[in-house]
Amino acid sequence: MVTGGMAEWLKAAVLKTVNGVTRSGVRIPLPPPGILIALWLAILWLPLCGFAADLEFAGGLERVNSDSILIRLADGRRIEAKLPKAGPLAAGAISAQFKLADEVQITCGPEGGRCQDLKSLKFLRPPTPKERALVLGTPMPGGPPDPELEHARQVNLDRAANMPNFVADETAKRYAGRAGLAEWQYLDTIESEITIKGILVTRQNWRRNGKPVKTISGFFPGTGFGAELKPLFDPECPTTIDFGGREEARAKPALVYRFASPADGCFFRLNDERRTYNAGRAGRVLVEARGGNVIQYEEEASDFPAGYGFVRRNAVVSWDSVKIGDASYWLPVAADFIWRLPSGELSRVTIGYKKHRRFEADTSVTFHP
Repeated sequence: MVTGGMAEWLKAAVLKTVNGVTRSGVRIPLPPPGILIALWLAILWLPLCGFAADLEFAGGLERVNSDSILIRLADGRRIEAKLPKAGPLAAGAISAQFKLADEVQITCGPEGGRCQDLKSLKFLRPPTPKERALVLGTPMPGGPPDPELEHARQVNLDRAANMPNFVADETAKRYAGRAGLAEWQYLDTIESEITIKGILVTRQNWRRNGKPVKTISGFFPGTGFGAELKPLFDPECPTTIDFGGREEARAKPALVYRFASPADGCFFRLNDERRTYNAGRAGRVLVEARGGNVIQYEEEASDFPAGYGFVRRNAVVSWDSVKIGDASYWLPVAADFIWRLPSGELSRVTIGYKKHRRFEADTSVTFHP
């Protein structure tokens, strides 16, 4: 009950009027009975209607962004909720604990009848094959081709076939974490000079925390530069792509496509300390609405064999325009990799590229796939 309001005014009036003795001063009359009853009903109703109930939804986990989560309901509707920047409901903690297409239950605070801030997230069960296909994307057979997708396909296949040769400076920061926790523990900074020939990458002039080193240990990405383009867009590959909507990415209108590829598809193999395995892939790719260029590539590799060094690997690669000499190229400019170990431990590497420059043909470099 709010103090200083109508309830106190009513109490003072009753105490004044129940006394039959006439006293000097101002007499405060009671309001009419109808108004009195209405006021008391309003006071009793206030605690009941002051706070709207939380909203709950269950569906497939379709997307985890840095500031929001999206689930797909069984009827095809999509529900988005805002994420906090830290804690067990932050984007990093959710990505480490859940897989895309997992059936989950979310609770969120309402605003205007719509889901707003995420309050809880609960795992329900793994998806069925049909649910996984609906969330991750399987195109309907026999449908007409998507002209925007076909444009993006051609743009990026041309790019994959004509990647430039160049040299750049790479800075990688490594972190350790644990599934379910939002905090990351900084480990070290690895710097190197990378040489790119097509999609093949070599590194030299290694430095760890500013000091020269010959080798490094621990998790570090070894995939090719832009190597995701061909297995993603090549129609000869078993990768399925489905339109996922439109959104804005880096202040540009973007088309969103969901993709999925089975194990032993066209994607590159991933190594642990003893073996290599071509895991299944699923995720999203954001492309420019007009130009067809990839803006962001989001991938999850999962379902590794028992006893493998890690059970899941997530990658996010950002692309943008880069000047090399007098020419401009559309290239990866940053990447974020997370490996989840069977123990629940996490290893993370964030990478940035700068000072792109021409590749000198007479440089002695050995390339390894």
